Amino acid sequence: MSNKVTAVGGTFRYGGVDYKAADGAYEFQVFDEDTTYSSELRGDINRDGDYKDSFGVLYRKSDHRIWVDADLDRTFGDGDVVEPYAKSGKFAAFGQDDPDTAVAESMPFTVEYRDDVDLSPRGGTSAGKRADFVNIGIVAGSHATHVSGIATGNGLFGGRMNGAAPGAQIVSERVCLFASGCTSYALAEGMIDAVVNQYVDVVNLSIGGLPALNDGNNVRAVLYNRLIDDYGVQIVSSAGNDGPGMNTVADPAVSDQMLAVGASVSKDTWWADYDSRVTARQSLFSYSARGPREDGGMKPEVVAPGAAVASIPTWMPGEGVPEAGYELPAGYGMFNGTSRWRRHRPRASSRCSCRPRPPPARR
Repeated sequence: MSNKVTAVGGTFRYGGVDYKAADGAYEFQVFDEDTTYSSELRGDINRDGDYKDSFGVLYRKSDHRIWVDADLDRTFGDGDVVEPYAKSGKFAAFGQDDPDTAVAESMPFTVEYRDDVDLSPRGGTSAGKRADFVNIGIVAGSHATHVSGIATGNGLFGGRMNGAAPGAQIVSERVCLFASGCTSYALAEGMIDAVVNQYVDVVNLSIGGLPALNDGNNVRAVLYNRLIDDYGVQIVSSAGNDGPGMNTVADPAVSDQMLAVGASVSKDTWWADYDSRVTARQSLFSYSARGPREDGGMKPEVVAPGAAVASIPTWMPGEGVPEAGYELPAGYGMFNGTSRWRRHRPRASSRCSCRPRPPPARR
């Protein structure tokens, strides 16, 4: 939010465009929806069929008031105020839903703010500078939603299905950007925040890749091992989908203390999901990563069902598998992969304790 604007007489001008707002000093920026083009959104935030809209965002630092011009009327009034989700649990939406369609056209979003962020890590001319940020949080794809539904879905398909722990609470840490992928910095800081600040008891990390030396001996692996040992949490990671060769379990699943999960498939699942008859009662999916790791360490520790029907964002049409012979409604998809582990029979009593946890004793 580096642009300072002042509204005088109920208006201010930015980039050749006139906006309306109460008199006062603000910080202002525009959120261009085409920045999300590389995601499953294809740049269309408000689901109106194009990717050319720019949404104004107004921020008043004195009281942390945030306005988002989601309706594109260039007016910031009481109806455009969005309260930070961490404090209010509230969200707003881009676009309008059409009740006559199965897909939800409106796009929910949340906001958060961070003041006086040190820009020195950027290097160059940013050294010693600080800036304020307003973050707009949107669901840009189906992967994390699908995994979350398998783990903690509650009342899916009109109440007929649940995930493995339908009473658990979810804490989401975004570590991947729309276009440039996932960053090592976010994978480190996001995990620290989840465990140390948010008191998460069980962490699922369905991200990984194969490094040149795949022995679980790197800075990030050491960090994850320390979080597990010092805070008593369990971090579970997908083994990866680079099988069936040996030494294909992905980093960070190869870390000593992390629980790496491969993907299995049953005879019944082959028939129900893919209309295929097989002889083996249970087997590994061919893509599921195998061990051992580079130094001989045994990975993965466990395998679990790697194909599932679960939730995807409600703005997406149903994503079924043609071979199954049936379609899925909007907001549900059928995927496979080592990210998609689940229990056969969910226990309704499974719950996240979500209680504050004291810091570890100093060594």
